[in-house]
Amino acid sequence: MPTNEEATCQVRLGASGLAHRSETVLERERGRTAVAAHTLAGTSARGQELTTPPFSVAELVQALASDSVSLRQASAFLVGRCAVGDSETAKKLDMLVDERLRLETEPRVRVELAMSRALLGDPDGQARALLAALAKGAAEREEAPLAAGYLAQHGRAEGWPTLLQAFEPERSQATRVAALEAAIAFIPLQGARVGELRVDPEGLLTRAARDEVAGVRQAAILALVKTGHREAGPLLEEIRDSDPSPGVRAIAEHWLRHLEKDSAPSSPDRP
Repeated sequence: MPTNEEATCQVRLGASGLAHRSETVLERERGRTAVAAHTLAGTSARGQELTTPPFSVAELVQALASDSVSLRQASAFLVGRCAVGDSETAKKLDMLVDERLRLETEPRVRVELAMSRALLGDPDGQARALLAALAKGAAEREEAPLAAGYLAQHGRAEGWPTLLQAFEPERSQATRVAALEAAIAFIPLQGARVGELRVDPEGLLTRAARDEVAGVRQAAILALVKTGHREAGPLLEEIRDSDPSPGVRAIAEHWLRHLEKDSAPSSPDRP
């Protein structure tokens, strides 16, 4: 029998009691889980089919104490999505997250630790409070829109202003794409108010599909399709027919065919 730390984690992706942790959010997290597990293993996540390599509790423990920010970030993400078979090991993971939250200073790692704490259970609300604080940070930092999206999964919209700031044209493409990915979690909060601002992820995705930066338009296309945006079909047709980038036009054509296939009526059974 393996020792506790030798136990292999089983990936657990579910609502975890969070009101707006939707299937669209979980689908995105399946991809992020695979990338994080590959980072932990030191392997490549590229390929036709994204797979998730196995990882152990011991590997999580070691990576969380690493000098590498990318390893700590990957492990901090995975620890909240790790299910183990015995209560003793589960308690160890619980204590590990709390310990690392006390010791970790890098915001990119702290945001993942906070969400992992929320997924494992956050009875005193400390994880939500930390996410709220991180969501108010400098919009150009990647953890701010990420924290805003995590808060939205809790049904809280106060990170929306930061997300809008993160999407401003002067931000890097990586930051703006991170804002679009975080906007997916705000779909159930469409129409909510944050001060004088109206939460409008559908409008943000529509604007992003016509952005000047091709990489942003590509990210917007995927988000439009995955969220089931009511205007996805007409927007994809517009992009396919008029976008200046051949690559973006090809992506729009691909997803337009995908939508048309999904909406086509099935053939009736012949007698």
